[in-house]
This record gives sequence, C-alpha cells and structure tokens, in this order.
Amino acid sequence: MCGRFYLTASPEQLRDTFQLPGLPRYATIYNIPPGQKILSIVKLDGGHFEAVNLHWGLIPHWSKDNKISHHLINARAETFTEKPAFRSVYKQRRCLIPASGFYEWQPLEQGKQAYCISRTDDQLIAFAGLWEYWEQGTETVYSCSIITRSANHTISPIHQRMPVIIA
Repeated sequence: MCGRFYLTASPEQLRDTFQLPGLPRYATIYNIPPGQKILSIVKLDGGHFEAVNLHWGLIPHWSKDNKISHHLINARAETFTEKPAFRSVYKQRRCLIPASGFYEWQPLEQGKQAYCISRTDDQLIAFAGLWEYWEQGTETVYSCSIITRSANHTISPIHQRMPVIIA
C-alpha cells in the first residue's frame, strides 16, 4: 500500500522531467496524506499531457457520495481490471503522479519503523495512477488512485506492497 508520499521538486524540475508546458499551483509537501489534492499528469482527449491537481482517493462515477474515496487511495495492479471502481477507467484514464519519494512502515514486534524511499540520484519518481471524475448535482470532483504491486526485492523486507513506478 502507498499511504504517504512527498513532492519537493521545483516547478522547473517538474516541467523538465515530464516535458510539461505549464503547471497548476502546487505546494512542496514532505508528508502527503490521502484526501489531499495531488499533482498528477493526465492525457487529455487531444493527446497532449497536462499537469492537474486531483483528489487522492478515487470516487467512481457511479458512487452516490464521495465518502468512498478514502477506501480507494490505491488500486492493486493484479486486480484493478476486475474491480467495479477501476475497470471502467483503466483503459482511458491513466495518469502519472510525480513524487520525490514515498514512505512505508515496517511492522516490528515493538511497533512500526518508518522508512523514506527515494531514488539514490534524487530524481523524480512517477507513480502509475488511475483518475476519474464524479458529478453530483453541481459538484464535480476529479480524483485518482495510485496503482500498487507486490514489493520488489529492495522493498519487500520493509513492506509487502509498493507503488508501480514508471521509468
């Protein structure tokens, strides 16, 4: 599971890394929890990419209210094509979620040990994600979920899952 991450990159670093023409307002945050607006890169109908802010916690278009979002912060790579919340969006509404790093907690007998995971060269990471829009009356919310997978050999001693990272 990916439950916290951070983004400390400058606007110039984000624009250069992802070849973006512009950026929405975003804050440098060292501990981003679910339920926040997070910077995401989406492919629009015209085929170009744009950086936008999305609510972290997907709200399916068919949901009666937005409370479901805190249950849908992650989408398992092994099953998201089968899950009702994700199966209608995974073909058309994929996104990248820029991050400087993420946090995982290793369970120990005396509690949990937090780990901060980032690239050794301090370059940005791109998480794979899914996005959706939800409308209820006059309210519209654009939301997303981070795709996770089984942990690789580096992360597995700390935690059993990790975000899908796109090169």
